[in-house]
Amino acid sequence: AIENRLSEQFGTPVAISKQKNGKGKIVISFDQDHELQQILDKIGQ
Repeated sequence: AIENRLSEQFGTPVAISKQKNGKGKIVISFDQDHELQQILDKIGQ
């Protein structure tokens, strides 16, 4: 699933929620500041 692929890419849990109207959100979890920085670095590539 997409959640698993994103979790592997970011190295942290990812949750995706979708509503019937097509809207939704992606939540990327992190436990420490360095994990957040790694996520931001990957997004910024």
